[in-house]
Amino acid sequence: MKISYYLPSERLTNAELEKLYNDPSWTANKIFRKTGIISRPIASDSELVSDLAVNAAQKLFLEHSVDPSEIDFILLCTQSPDYLLPTTACMVQSRLGIPTSAGALDFNLGCSGFIYGLALAKGLLSSNIAKNILLITSETYTKHIYPLDRSTRTIFGDAAAAVLIRNEDVSKIGEFILGTDGTGSYNLIIPAG
Repeated sequence: MKISYYLPSERLTNAELEKLYNDPSWTANKIFRKTGIISRPIASDSELVSDLAVNAAQKLFLEHSVDPSEIDFILLCTQSPDYLLPTTACMVQSRLGIPTSAGALDFNLGCSGFIYGLALAKGLLSSNIAKNILLITSETYTKHIYPLDRSTRTIFGDAAAAVLIRNEDVSKIGEFILGTDGTGSYNLIIPAG
């Protein structure tokens, strides 16, 4: 497996959050003590999930001498896609010059997304549907977080990671125990879409 990542250049610091909150109980130092985070990368207004994903994949191709024509499946995990339609993975396929014979799909998961992506990749490789999978996780959560929401604004940033998983990697990927508990889903709904 090969991995690379991309972080947007804009940063949101704890000092900026302290100034925004204008509350003596939410200092930059307190935010750091609670989260371990000093600053977080933030996508610019013009940067979308596909932009971060493409940057991470291009970095992977360059750093690990990967030819985009070798990719035969793209798995893109995001909860903040560019559009409802079309699938962001399809736009990434086109922008990266990956063959049109490659499969491409988005899947919508948060924290567990990479693990589910790895399980999907293992299944596609084990069944000989694909030989070289590009698994990308890419998020621009900050575009959906209310600026004064202290519970989430202090921990979320924007970034993308790209992983190349090949047939020979299947034996290195262990077994999975996947589960779901949707009872708290109402806590995560973005009501305006």
